[in-house]
Amino acid sequence: MTEGGAQNGTSPSTLFIDEANGNGKPHSNGTSHSVLRKDPTRAILQPFEKSPRDYVKLFERIATMSDEQLEQTYAEYKKLDLHDRHPDFARRIEAYLQNAEAVLDKEKLLYLKLEGKRREIAAAYLCKEYTIEGSALFNPCILPHPEGKDEEGRQKILMSLRCVGEGHFSTIGFREGVIEKDGTLNILPDSGIIHPPSDVTKGPLNDEAIISYPEKSRLDERVLVPQLPQEDRGLEDVRFTRFEHNNGEITYYGVYVAYDGKNPGTHLIETKDFRTFDVKTMRGAALKDKGLGLFPRKVDGKYLMMGRIDGANQYLLESKDLLKWDVAKPIDMERESWELMQVGNCGAPIELKDELTVDGKTYPNGAWLVMTHSVGMARQYRIGAMLLDKEDPTKVIAKTMEPLYSPDGVKGGHVPNVSYSCGSMLHEGVLHTPVAHCDEFIEMKHMPLEKLLQKMHLTEQEKERGSPRVSNKNGWQNLLAGNG
Repeated sequence: MTEGGAQNGTSPSTLFIDEANGNGKPHSNGTSHSVLRKDPTRAILQPFEKSPRDYVKLFERIATMSDEQLEQTYAEYKKLDLHDRHPDFARRIEAYLQNAEAVLDKEKLLYLKLEGKRREIAAAYLCKEYTIEGSALFNPCILPHPEGKDEEGRQKILMSLRCVGEGHFSTIGFREGVIEKDGTLNILPDSGIIHPPSDVTKGPLNDEAIISYPEKSRLDERVLVPQLPQEDRGLEDVRFTRFEHNNGEITYYGVYVAYDGKNPGTHLIETKDFRTFDVKTMRGAALKDKGLGLFPRKVDGKYLMMGRIDGANQYLLESKDLLKWDVAKPIDMERESWELMQVGNCGAPIELKDELTVDGKTYPNGAWLVMTHSVGMARQYRIGAMLLDKEDPTKVIAKTMEPLYSPDGVKGGHVPNVSYSCGSMLHEGVLHTPVAHCDEFIEMKHMPLEKLLQKMHLTEQEKERGSPRVSNKNGWQNLLAGNG
């Protein structure tokens, strides 16, 4: 997959305010603000690749057109609505034509060099549109917008999404939204335009790419498409983290599945502004599965991630440099019936810094809140939550015994019986969670943190541990030493 394209107009099918869901039935005891659906009109421009001999035959047919046929065909070319939907359409299809000529030169095939109108016409035959959301729009992640608040004082948010189109190719799309003064979260309509990157620079080993978009483009006008061989068949299920460094500097990291058609890999996105993205390949013995959520800061000088390495259980992963992950330790979690097949995270852990009380037990230093997805009977995916010990995140303090969000009441869908999320956001004491149901639509759910804590119960192990521990950095280091 290559660079993106555009279209004009606001998409009418994308945003529905104050709808509970597609069939009007509630899915959970949370509250829904708005619903986001796939928009099959959002398209990017791609080269229409054919064999070298097909290029030769096409050029011959165009070169031998009569003057009358040439003028008629050129008029058809000028009427294409792609000129309006895709910025710099003529320049970009000329690049596709040059690529086709480079292939013929490499193959040492003779061909007719076209000029003028004949060249413009030939270029138009070497492009195609690809609708990024043609099949599905799901697995959302939300986090605070780098721009903070808007002119009305409302908190701005951004959302990343997995977009799936023809051939089950996955790309990463974005939307913007606001949290209203009354606490509701609304996703804003997209502009209807998709811009291609303004620059792509790849590393010498083809395992890194820096991707930049036009300065004046909006976030919802940018789509991340495969740039490296390891992700040639798609970018899946990104989980973004707003990461705070020791000096207070903020960087946004996204961990996603890079798929080459045979084997899934793990890639890291680094960005400050969501206009320039530095994509790097992650490696290590602990990167054996999908669904990796990066902690929002270092713990005792190390980077930590939640993830699976065996397809079924959650582990705590450790790294010194964000790119190599060789250390993993299991997170011991008690399971309910709806969690027996598989447990994973629904995004990066959220740090609860203030004192909190669960089941009558007080934790002065707070805890790590992790939203989870679990697989039960009939491959039903449901969303729950758990609290991890602040000083030892391998220990589960408390968890929900019943699902918070589920696909109950939703029939069918692109992938039935699934409720899923890739990242929640805590704002002014309210947890906002975008929930994708059956890969068909996304609900914006919210729940006061106090209410969520009331739904949690201490684990049996936590009841036996007695009083909460105080900070013990040496103990934490010893815990991780030698685990690979």
